[in-house]
Amino acid sequence: MNMRRKADLAAIKAESALPDSLAIADSCAAGEQAAGPHKRDGEDVLDQDTTAEAGLVQEEVHRLLNVPTDSLYSNCNMCRGQYLEHHHFYHQLCPRCAEHNWQKRQQTADMRGMVCVVTGGRVRIGFQIVLKLLRAGAFVLTTSRFPCDCALRYSKEPDYHEWRERLEVCGPLELCDLRLVERFCQQLLRRFPRIHVLINNAAQTLTRRDGWNARMADLEGKAAANLHGSALAIRQPAQLDEMALPCCHGQRSEVVPLPEANAMWKEAAALEDFPKGQLDESRQPLDLSAQNSWSRRLEEVETLELLQTLAANTAAPFILCSKLAAALAPTDESEPFGHIVNVSALEGKFSVKNKSPGHPHTNMAKAALNMMTHTACKDMYRRRILMNCVDTGWVTDMAPGGIGAVAASHETWVGPPLDEEESLLAHGNMMGLLVCLILSSAIFWTRRGCCVGSSSSTLEKKLLLAEIVTSAMRDESDKEGGPADAPSLTHERSTDASERLLHFDGVRTVFALWIVFHHMAPRQASLLDKMLVRVDVCVEFFVLLSGFMTHYAYHSKDIESSFGSLAAFFVRRCFRCLLASYLGMVLCTVTLWLGGFEVWSFNTLSCFLLIKTWIDPEPNCPNMPSWFLVSMLPSWLLYPVFRPMLGWNRSTGGHVCLAVAAWCFAIVPQLCLMLSRGAWLEWTEFTFTWFWPPALLPDFMLGASVAALVLRKPPCAAVGWIGDLSMLSLLLTCTLVPVPERPPDWGGPAQWRPGHYIAWEQLSARLSAPFLCTFIYFTSNGNSLLARILSQKILVRLGRYTLEVYLLQTAVHDLFLWIRAPGAGGLWPGLPWTPQVFLLYLCVLWLLCAAFAETVAEPLTSKVKTSSAHWVGRTLSQCCEHRRQQYQQVDPGCG
Repeated sequence: MNMRRKADLAAIKAESALPDSLAIADSCAAGEQAAGPHKRDGEDVLDQDTTAEAGLVQEEVHRLLNVPTDSLYSNCNMCRGQYLEHHHFYHQLCPRCAEHNWQKRQQTADMRGMVCVVTGGRVRIGFQIVLKLLRAGAFVLTTSRFPCDCALRYSKEPDYHEWRERLEVCGPLELCDLRLVERFCQQLLRRFPRIHVLINNAAQTLTRRDGWNARMADLEGKAAANLHGSALAIRQPAQLDEMALPCCHGQRSEVVPLPEANAMWKEAAALEDFPKGQLDESRQPLDLSAQNSWSRRLEEVETLELLQTLAANTAAPFILCSKLAAALAPTDESEPFGHIVNVSALEGKFSVKNKSPGHPHTNMAKAALNMMTHTACKDMYRRRILMNCVDTGWVTDMAPGGIGAVAASHETWVGPPLDEEESLLAHGNMMGLLVCLILSSAIFWTRRGCCVGSSSSTLEKKLLLAEIVTSAMRDESDKEGGPADAPSLTHERSTDASERLLHFDGVRTVFALWIVFHHMAPRQASLLDKMLVRVDVCVEFFVLLSGFMTHYAYHSKDIESSFGSLAAFFVRRCFRCLLASYLGMVLCTVTLWLGGFEVWSFNTLSCFLLIKTWIDPEPNCPNMPSWFLVSMLPSWLLYPVFRPMLGWNRSTGGHVCLAVAAWCFAIVPQLCLMLSRGAWLEWTEFTFTWFWPPALLPDFMLGASVAALVLRKPPCAAVGWIGDLSMLSLLLTCTLVPVPERPPDWGGPAQWRPGHYIAWEQLSARLSAPFLCTFIYFTSNGNSLLARILSQKILVRLGRYTLEVYLLQTAVHDLFLWIRAPGAGGLWPGLPWTPQVFLLYLCVLWLLCAAFAETVAEPLTSKVKTSSAHWVGRTLSQCCEHRRQQYQQVDPGCG
C-alpha cells in the first residue's frame, strides 16, 4: 500500500508542479491505483523535472517488487505472524489477513429505496461513505461548505453516470451556524417523510487560517466554472428549490452555488504558508504552517476556535439527531430500523493512556459525542432507531506542515496505516459501513451504548468487531425474522455451523448430570446403578468432543505460523481449564481441612505442581481436577503437531483409519491385563493406559479425525437416525451389562454382581468410543431426533459450563455439606440426601460455575490472550528489527 501511496504522491506533485523541497503530508485516497499521474482537463504541460521524479518513483516501485522474497521476513500487522508472500494491495499483512481485509473492502449491500443523509461528504472518509452508499443503490443527500468542489469531485468518478440522479449536494452548510442547522433539519423533514440513515461525519478538526480559506475559495470558483452539464444536472430546481437554505449573508444558496471568493480573505490573509496551485493529498490547498489546531495546547486554543469546534463536532450532531429522529423512526414494525452513525475518533476515548497535551478542544468534542451516543442509544432503540458511535482509526496526518515532505525526501514513509476506504471497516462488517447501518446487527452495540474503538497501528480490533457485529446481525435477524424490505448481502450467507452443533452442549449437560449423580447418589442394586457406575463413558465423551471441537474450530486457522498465533491457541484452549482446575484443587483442600481430615502438604503440593494425579494412593489430596488437567494438557499442546496428519480440511479415510489404529493400540494393554487377571485389574495397573498424561491423546485425536471427516465428507441429512441408534445402543449396553467384582482368588473367574465396580471400567469407557464417534459424526448436521431434543435452550445454556461443573462438583458438594451441617463431623460422609436438597445442590453448583465462568474465567482468558499476543508481537518485532540491522550491516542497501 505504501508503494502505491508514493506513486500517488508523485502524481499529485506532478499535477500541482510542486518543487522538490515540498511534498504531501498524507497518503492519497485508497480507491486510486498506482498507475501513474491523473490527467486533468485543461492541465498545463508538466515540468520535465517533476515528470522525471514521478518516473523515478515508478522505477523504485518496480525495483522493490523484484526483491527476492526470501531476503527478509515480514510481520503481519494483524496476527503478528511472519510471511514472505505479499498481497497485491496489503503489503503489511500476511496473505490470509490480507485476503480477509480485501473481501471486507469489496463487500456491499442492497440499499435501493433508502434515503441517506451524510454531512461532510466532500473529501476523505465522507467522500468514500457517499460513494459506497450510492453504489449500493441508496439516495444520498450530502452537505459541504464548498458544494461546487464537492460536486466536481463526484463528477470525475468513472461510474458517475450510474448514480448521479441519486446524489444531491447541499451547501454551503456551515455547521457552526446552529440556526442554519435547525433550518436545514426543518427542510429535510418537509421533504422526506422517512430518512433511513443519518451519518454525522462532518467535523472541524483543524481551524483553518484565512490564507487557506482564500485558496479554497479560488478552488471553489474554478470548480464552479468547470462544472460540465452532467454535474450541473445534480441541481434540479423542481426538486431542490425548497432545500435552498439562507446562507450566512441572508442570501439563498443553491445545491451547487457559484460563490465568489471572499475579498477580505485575499486582502488580509498571509499566503506564504499556502503556496498557490499546490495541493495536499486530498487535493486541497497545501498548508505548510508551523503550527495548527492539532499542535495547540490548552492555553493556546482561542475561545472562538473552541466554540466553533464544539458547535460543529458536538452541537450540530446533537441537533441533527434530535430534530430528525421523527423521520428516522419507522412508523410500522415491518419497516427496517433507522440508523444514526456518529463518526468519532480515538481522541474521544477515556481508556487511552498517555494522552498528549495537544488539541484538547477536539478531544472534548469527540468525548461529548461519545457520551451523547451512550446516553441516548437505549431510548433511540425503543423508537426502533439504532444509534452507534464509530472510531474510524488513524486515516489523516493532521500534524503541522512539512512532516510528510521531510519523510518523503528521506525515502521513508510515516503516513497513516489506513486509508479512507479501509477506515470504513470500523463501522461494522459489511463493506465497512453499510450493513452495520442497515440490518439490526448494531443492536448488539446499541443496547450497551458503546463507542467502538480501534487501534491506529493495527486492524485486529476492527476485524474482531466485524465478526461480533456479524454474529449479532445473525442473531437479531433470526429473532425478528428480518424485515421484508431488508437489504441482502451480495454473497450468500452460509448456514452457521455452530447452530448445527448446539445439541453437543445439550449432550454435555446430560453427561455432566450423569457424573454428578454418580458421585452423589446412594448406591443401590438397580439398573440405574449399573449405568451410574460407568461414568467414565462421560469422561470419554468429553475427551472425544474436545478433540472434535478443537479441530472443527481451528482446522483452517494458521496456528503454527508464529509464536503469537500459537500462544493465542494455547491460551484459548487451556487457560479456562487451568483456572477451573486450580480452583477445584483449592476448594478440595479447604473442604478437607474444614472436615477435619489430615491434609498431606507434600501430596497436595504435588497435585498443584501437576506431578501427581488421581492415582495418588493418599486419599486426602485434591486429585481429580489435577488428573483431568494433566490428562488433557498433552492433547491440547500436541494438537498443532499432530494436526498435519489430518490434512487440515483435506482429510481422507486413511487419516481416520490411522487415528482408529492408534486408539486400538492404546487399549491393547488394557485388554491383555484384563484377560490375564480374570477380568480384574489393579488400580495402579492403569498408570500407563488411562492415568498417564499422554494416554488420552489417541482418544483426543480420534475425535479430531471425526471433525476432519465431517469437514471433508459431511453426513447426509437422512442418516441422522444412525447416530441416534448408536447412542441408544451405548446407553442400553451400559444399563444391561453386569458389573464385575474382584474375585476372591486372583486366578479364579470374575464374579458378576450389580452394585460394585472396579478399575477396569475405564476400559469399558474406551470401548464406547466407536459408539460415541458414530453419534458425533451422524448428528453433526443437527438433523436427528436426539439432536433436536438436546438442542433445547435450557440444555444448551447449561452445557456452556459443564467444564466447571465437572471440575468443581466434588469440592462444591463437600463444601455444601459443611455449610449444611457445620461442626457435625460425624454426618459428613453419610448426610441423607433428599430430592429437595439434591435439587438445591444442583442449582447452587450450576450458578456458581456460571458465575465463575462469566465473571472470572472468560474475562481473564481474553485479557491473557490479548496480553500474550501483544508481548509476543513486541518480542518478534524486536527480533525482526535486530535481524534487519544485521542484514543492513552486511548489505546497507537491503532496506
